[in-house]
Amino acid sequence: MSLTVPKVLAAAVLVLSVSNASVSLAASSPTPLYKFPPAANGAALRGAGPTAGVTADGLGALYGTTTRGGNYSVNGYGGGVVFKLTPPAQGRAVWTETVLHAFTGFGDGIFPGNGNLVVAFGDVYGTTNGNASRILCGQNQNVSCDTIFKLTHPAAGKTNWSYSLLHRFSRPAEGFNPAGGLITDKTGALYGAAKAGGNTGCQSSFTNQEGTRGCGAVYKLTPPAQGKTAWSYSVLHRFSGGRDGGLPAAALLADPSGSGVLYGTASTGGASNCSLGQANCGVVFKLTPPAGKAVNWTETVLYSFTGQADGAAPVGALIMDRSGNLYGTASAAGDACQIITGCGTVFELIAPPKGKTGWRFKRLHAFAGGADGSIPQAALTLGPAGVLYGTTSRQGDVTVQCGTAFGCGTIFKLTPPTKTIPIWTETVLHRFNSGANGGNSSASLWQNRVTGVLFGTASQGGSPNCQLALFTIGCGVVFSLKE
Repeated sequence: MSLTVPKVLAAAVLVLSVSNASVSLAASSPTPLYKFPPAANGAALRGAGPTAGVTADGLGALYGTTTRGGNYSVNGYGGGVVFKLTPPAQGRAVWTETVLHAFTGFGDGIFPGNGNLVVAFGDVYGTTNGNASRILCGQNQNVSCDTIFKLTHPAAGKTNWSYSLLHRFSRPAEGFNPAGGLITDKTGALYGAAKAGGNTGCQSSFTNQEGTRGCGAVYKLTPPAQGKTAWSYSVLHRFSGGRDGGLPAAALLADPSGSGVLYGTASTGGASNCSLGQANCGVVFKLTPPAGKAVNWTETVLYSFTGQADGAAPVGALIMDRSGNLYGTASAAGDACQIITGCGTVFELIAPPKGKTGWRFKRLHAFAGGADGSIPQAALTLGPAGVLYGTTSRQGDVTVQCGTAFGCGTIFKLTPPTKTIPIWTETVLHRFNSGANGGNSSASLWQNRVTGVLFGTASQGGSPNCQLALFTIGCGVVFSLKE
């Protein structure tokens, strides 16, 4: 597919809020709903290391993935699993885990987990991205472990879920390493971003960190026509690694209005004024579907990060409020901590008035490191009255160690300005310590709108008898948090 030259909006304005008040709240600690257990031989057959958030169905069950554990026939880490957590029956307290599929690497892919699952009509859709880790896929090195899959719910009276391979990323031009996960539309089509591949001649200086080629792509997977079985894969945009962005690592956001417009982040690329090196700070972009007889999607850059007070390297997905404003996180830069690469920020992109095109950037919070946490890597969650919830993956309680890093991250809340407090106020709800309730969360939170309870995952902590890697404790947890 030919590419449409991206439009870069020079009208985006940087607006920085004044210093945010950071308040530590003595909230109740997260409740571990499930701790991934070790088997007698040390293997984590029920999964280990959840790095993506959970997706809920209409009955309150939670679906998620782990990057390790499950089936160990290919390597010593396990291929990862898709799991379901069923709420306790009335009068009970224990959630029940069911492994829906354990990846083998023998044709079905390996290592799911960076993006949330899609649950639609009882079925589950997701991605695997084993190629980026350079792990042998079964016995054939030429078989790609980057896949899009479907798990079909059991037929009446049955218990086994059915695995289907919808697409295998096998050509560099179509992209690979679908790290961000999927979203779906009302037609059942799936959309996602591949972190690498696409335009294999791109110039991003960050491109080859994982031995990959290309600066990534946005893709669509269309359900088969009636009477057919094959899904149709198409590339909507290939990133150049320049002003249009590069290396997208997050899920996309579909415009809730049904316009077909997609919003997303790219972790590198952008304008040439990046303080971390030319075109390396990342962008927020919009993809508009073709109109009339046109066939190409049009990319528009809404904001290019500078790597200064505004942040850099956005690797989390975006969310949108009822006014059409976008919210997200940048995992680096900011001006509130002493680490040379910064500790990250939370930002808002204010939608332009009708008839205008320029989005207005506003920084809501810059992480200070230490007790405040650092390196937010996930999407935010929009709560009642415009409150934002999120996680940081590092620091917090710096007296404990998570792997080779000090501090296991935080859960935080940002409260909008009021008449008495005219700035956004950050509250640290919890600092992980890699104990029973987890450590190192790089996942978004899901909030039950009725109860207000937050649900999430942490890749470490939980069972002290389970160890994923050197210097780590526990194989991860699924937790809940009630303020």
